[in-house]
Amino acid sequence: MSLRRTFEPVLAGLILAVMAYGQFGTTPPTFPTKDDKYKAQQVEINTAPREELAALGGIGEEYADKVVAGRPYKNKKELKTRKILPPANYKQVADKITVKPPASTPASK
Repeated sequence: MSLRRTFEPVLAGLILAVMAYGQFGTTPPTFPTKDDKYKAQQVEINTAPREELAALGGIGEEYADKVVAGRPYKNKKELKTRKILPPANYKQVADKITVKPPASTPASK
């Protein structure tokens, strides 16, 4: 009987150790990142042709004309603050667009 009492805790400890060791081999979860591939899929609103802007859900023909007419933009939020797109439409396209501010021109003397 004493032999059984001695081996039960040892066996339980061994089982727990094996189970814990099995957890170390798993790979932690990965989450999507905003890398160059993601940015390449975004439409640059300062340079994109009208047709490309119109193809985005939430912009369409009429708003594409307004976006082109309002160029250049410093940031994409200007579409909403300058009332070129309604807030609901902006929300639909915000993650699909990007803005590279126009190159600054050298100051003349």
